[in-house]
Amino acid sequence: MIKQIQKNIDFKQGDKGVGVLQVHERGLTEDQTKMPGHFGLKPVELTPGQLKSLGQIASEPWQGAIQKAAAGDSSQLSKIVGRVDKEQLTSAQRKLLAIVSPVSIHTDIRMQPDGEQYWEGGTTFTPGNQFKPNKFIKLEEDKKIMASFKTYDDGIGAIRGPLAWMKVGLGKPKIIPPGAVGATKSGYARIKNIDNFKWEAGKQDEHYKEFWFDGKILKGRWIFQYVPVAEGRSEWMISKPKDQEFKKSKIEKTVTVAIAKAVVDKRLVTGVVLEPEVWDADDQIYSADVIEKTAHKFLAEYNKRTKPGVQHNDYTRTIEIVESYITPVAFTLNKQKVKKGSWIMTMKVLDDEIWKMIKKGELTGFSIKGWAVARKVK
Repeated sequence: MIKQIQKNIDFKQGDKGVGVLQVHERGLTEDQTKMPGHFGLKPVELTPGQLKSLGQIASEPWQGAIQKAAAGDSSQLSKIVGRVDKEQLTSAQRKLLAIVSPVSIHTDIRMQPDGEQYWEGGTTFTPGNQFKPNKFIKLEEDKKIMASFKTYDDGIGAIRGPLAWMKVGLGKPKIIPPGAVGATKSGYARIKNIDNFKWEAGKQDEHYKEFWFDGKILKGRWIFQYVPVAEGRSEWMISKPKDQEFKKSKIEKTVTVAIAKAVVDKRLVTGVVLEPEVWDADDQIYSADVIEKTAHKFLAEYNKRTKPGVQHNDYTRTIEIVESYITPVAFTLNKQKVKKGSWIMTMKVLDDEIWKMIKKGELTGFSIKGWAVARKVK
């Protein structure tokens, strides 16, 4: 498992991937974990009848304390709740107390680049507690909110963590007991996955990052800017601008080629990954120089940004690249004519299930996906 580490956000223009948006509540009581719904999605608003009932639980200024909590200070409300003898309450009173017991809430964004085994991101918005609206969820165009992506002495930072975290709270809220990672020493935590999205990186520099999202909450063109908010202090500001034109400088290309040769007893499969000056299904061709650079870059970034997988989404299988080379001359590979300058790759398939699929003809070729700048050919 990859440990959580501090790292500068280092997406490049053209990077793509998937992501999640999660609401994380900390310091919940056991009664709160059993309540339906989710505090972090919309602010709690009490009826006059509920306020009256609270006055019967403890004759203290509940309304003023709740108003302060809505303004961001829940200390007075916490003191009132702490002085209540819960053992003497009825079931209905315990449910009402669970509604007002202050909960610490923040929203996390986690973005996984294609082919990587980690996510990057951090806390995007902290409403504070259940009485403050989570503005991030309903961010209107041309409005801005401050995000608390953590910053460190070595630069503008984010958090990098393991992919397992992206699945927490998927489908139903994840309840975390006191003392465990994500909870507090004495309180429970609850995490709910509220949005799943694909993303693409636009212009990227140290202080400005543009993204295109296709989720329900994160949707369209969004801008992340690192701006000064006080003397000696800067924070990320997130906005969804009125200008929703997202300028792509690169295109995604997926090229699929058939397996040219298989050595059954050694579980080896060989294929021509790319061939120079051959038109593909999109009426595009690749020069020998481009193919050579692509093949070299693939190996140079192997296990960093590139990795063999299945169907471009399963990178857990044991598949080894044992040969990768550019052909110095034209030749014939198992009755297939191969041009000089082609990229040839041989893989050893150690995964039993994948090897069975190859033998059955369910997996029949190589498919390479990447980013390219398209140029017109005269």
